[in-house]
Amino acid sequence: MKWSLDINTNAAKVQIADTADFDLLPKLVALELSLGQQQVRTITLEFDSDTPIPVNRLVRLDYQPLTTRTYIKTIPTRRAVRFSITEKCNYRCFFCHEEGLEMGLTRRDAEEKTVFRVFDQLKALGYNDFTFTGGEPLLKPRQILRYLDYMQQIEYLPDIKFVSNGRALNQTLIERLKSYPGEIRFNISMHSLDADRYHQIVHHFAERVSSTTDDLARVNANLIRLREANIPFKLNFVLLKGINTDLQDIKQIFDAALVMGAYRIKFLELLITHKLKHLYPYYYRLQALEDQLGDQLTFLKTGQRRKLYQYRDTPLQVELQSCTCSCGCNVCALNRDVNFTAELRYFPCFLHPEEGTDLKISSLTDAVDAGATYIADMAHHFGDHSPIIIRDHYLTRQEVAYYYEIATANIALFLKHYALRDGLELERHRQLSEYYFSDGSDAFATFEYVRKLAINTYDHQATEITQQHSVDATGSGRIETSFGIESPSIACIDTYQCEMAHNGFQIVLETAWEIDYYGQRGSSAAGLSVSIGRVSDRDSALVRSDQPIINPPCPLKPLTQPVPAWLSALTESCSITTLSAMCSRHFAS
Repeated sequence: MKWSLDINTNAAKVQIADTADFDLLPKLVALELSLGQQQVRTITLEFDSDTPIPVNRLVRLDYQPLTTRTYIKTIPTRRAVRFSITEKCNYRCFFCHEEGLEMGLTRRDAEEKTVFRVFDQLKALGYNDFTFTGGEPLLKPRQILRYLDYMQQIEYLPDIKFVSNGRALNQTLIERLKSYPGEIRFNISMHSLDADRYHQIVHHFAERVSSTTDDLARVNANLIRLREANIPFKLNFVLLKGINTDLQDIKQIFDAALVMGAYRIKFLELLITHKLKHLYPYYYRLQALEDQLGDQLTFLKTGQRRKLYQYRDTPLQVELQSCTCSCGCNVCALNRDVNFTAELRYFPCFLHPEEGTDLKISSLTDAVDAGATYIADMAHHFGDHSPIIIRDHYLTRQEVAYYYEIATANIALFLKHYALRDGLELERHRQLSEYYFSDGSDAFATFEYVRKLAINTYDHQATEITQQHSVDATGSGRIETSFGIESPSIACIDTYQCEMAHNGFQIVLETAWEIDYYGQRGSSAAGLSVSIGRVSDRDSALVRSDQPIINPPCPLKPLTQPVPAWLSALTESCSITTLSAMCSRHFAS
């Protein structure tokens, strides 16, 4: 790649002459980090007339077009640090990701004078956004007061935020916060405004308790305290499918926030990793929420991993924020905050808390530099992806794969064999409902031609997919699939079904299944990749491979028919288990 850099005070201009066969994104990430340290505030990219512009890479980094060949980005001035003041919490939320810091481990707090030395370094390095988090930070009120006193003593006055469930807030702390000369705000984790659901969420599906221990009532009372003290607060809701994602639930949230005096609501996507795969039925995308709300939200601005809207004609703002890890490891260096705990361990990676640095013996600068090296290694391995197992689906125009039937009881042996031999690991997980349509012709009846609707459990809309299958007659399991040019989104399945019926198409197969995708670690890995598709309570499953499977560790039967025909025979009259039913097993209607 060829480019030239010109820096004028706090603005940089990059003239780019060649991007052929080169991924511009890592170079721009490194450049932004370097320029940010030099107090440069804007980067302008100018592409030569014959240079291809990688628009999708620029969008990922939040560059905005000025002209057809010029893009600009403002470098954030926010330098953020998160201090996990305690691993303890008064709640046991069933989906808690523990700030990525293994809160189940008992920690021994560092001496306060040692913590103060870290504060000295934060001031010197210009960290201007400070978050107290946990566990539950308000369980340490006396330490918070002493830390605030020291910050003011050394004239280190960053914007301060508390990420809290709000249950333990007391008036003494509120009065102290009112006297802080900088900005104070709260992010209060709510997740539900229904008392029963709230209690079951925060106490891990415990039975409802008496009104004398009504946690939600206590939190609401504390929010009134914050409002009366003129301390701004935001309400955080992790989207939980079937719990707080119905339009009625969302409207209740908006109405309550306006009454409470919240300045903003933030909706976050649930973090799903390999270890948290069992939470997948609760996952709901931010895009699905946007699809539901439609014109109730007016777009205000966007950032690296968040969008900001105004709710109707009210002063309430709505923030939609993706998990840091959903953006991919190769942009993590721009997204991540500095994270350290009360025992003074610095953690560079949200998903790998074992990679920490002891700040009692290392400077913060050295720890951050070491963390940057670790993140660069993760970026090399994962590229646009990360260890989380939620990824966007894509459709090719043509694909060839090998399909085999496997006994469900043999899946563990199969995966273990290829994990040891090829280093396969889980990369993605999906749960799908599919509706297949036929006009009664032979091609549709045998599923040589397919017209279907597919919907992920985390989506609000379905996707229309057309396919043509060609099965290898020799019995190798090789199937070539051609896809239609368009794959439109369908908002209402019932309306679509009526339109299809008018055109002579009826639903001939409904099925719900889950698919795990396995690949070799590495953003450029080109080895074996396989997926396992399963229908609940069936003795057989489906293996899909990008290459023929030779000498498997257990019997595999090559498919001799299109996958939908196999599904039809497998499921017979199997009906779809809706996600709402799956989630309602724990929550009252």
